[in-house]
Amino acid sequence: MDTGQVKHLIDVTDGYLTRDEFVFLYDTCSEVLHTWNPYRVGPRVVNTQRPLAEWVGRIKKLLDLHCVRFIGDPKVWVVQMQHPGDGKVHAFQGE
Repeated sequence: MDTGQVKHLIDVTDGYLTRDEFVFLYDTCSEVLHTWNPYRVGPRVVNTQRPLAEWVGRIKKLLDLHCVRFIGDPKVWVVQMQHPGDGKVHAFQGE
């Protein structure tokens, strides 16, 4: 649907999950998801460096407004994970 509206998106500069944090979180979560190594020395404690609620917030901020491109399609989809009007996911097609 062509609304004729022009929107400008502003880059988020901080507070989102970075690539390095993703790698850290992935590796840390694998320690929890897999069977504990019985030969590992030390207590059964996993250091997540941040509270879980903060990680969730950083992931939400990363994904809240993102672009998707499909192979072979010159258009871009802008996806807003929680629209302020109704709290639902919305997708907008652009060029």
